[in-house]
Amino acid sequence: MLKGFDTYSRTARLYPSLIAIVPFVGLLFLPTTSVVEALTRAGLLVLCAGAIAYAFASYVRFRGKSLEGDIIARMGGWPSTSMLRHRDSTIDADKASLPHALEELSGVALPSEAEERADPVAADAVYRSATKVLLEARRGPEQHVLLGENVSYGFWRNLYGVKSIALILATSIAIASAIFLTLDLRSTGGWTTESVHFLYAIVFEALYIVLLSLTASESMVHRAARSYAEALLRTLDHPR
Repeated sequence: MLKGFDTYSRTARLYPSLIAIVPFVGLLFLPTTSVVEALTRAGLLVLCAGAIAYAFASYVRFRGKSLEGDIIARMGGWPSTSMLRHRDSTIDADKASLPHALEELSGVALPSEAEERADPVAADAVYRSATKVLLEARRGPEQHVLLGENVSYGFWRNLYGVKSIALILATSIAIASAIFLTLDLRSTGGWTTESVHFLYAIVFEALYIVLLSLTASESMVHRAARSYAEALLRTLDHPR
């Protein structure tokens, strides 16, 4: 299955889809009548999870891209655009050299500080136009650092995109397990092996919910986007 994806697709699309269906692992904690049944369930779960993840990979990208516009808007624009603004200090030490290199590469004259101040929207449009040329010029496997940052951004954006789906799935399994646990305790009058298994499933799903909620956040997408943008602009120091 992994051979069907390139480096970007595997990390930025397939892996988030696998993480999104991890809640299904909680089903392995549910009671079984025999070892054979447990192994059969595990095998079927692996096969089904792999198939679902493979099919889910394209949807993961769609979900990530559908949220991207709002995320970028809340960031104040594309980081590769905002970093070129005269009022941004991210690449302040290179404010003279990098824009000049970008102008030479793209053939686009970048706004002066006065022009940017007079019409920030028009200035952003020019910055965006120039960085699109830079993006096209820096495509290729030889840009290892840039590719790594792009993969990282795609991963966090797509994982954040399917976060709600994954949380709904984990919460549903946890609630179902809690219901079965309650019914089992009422019918038996105390803790049994089955009760413990239901509890394990609940704990697993709860931990998953906490970890995903803490890691797959919009702030992580912001950081990844800025790292990618800075890596892109830094390639102007070392043109191909």
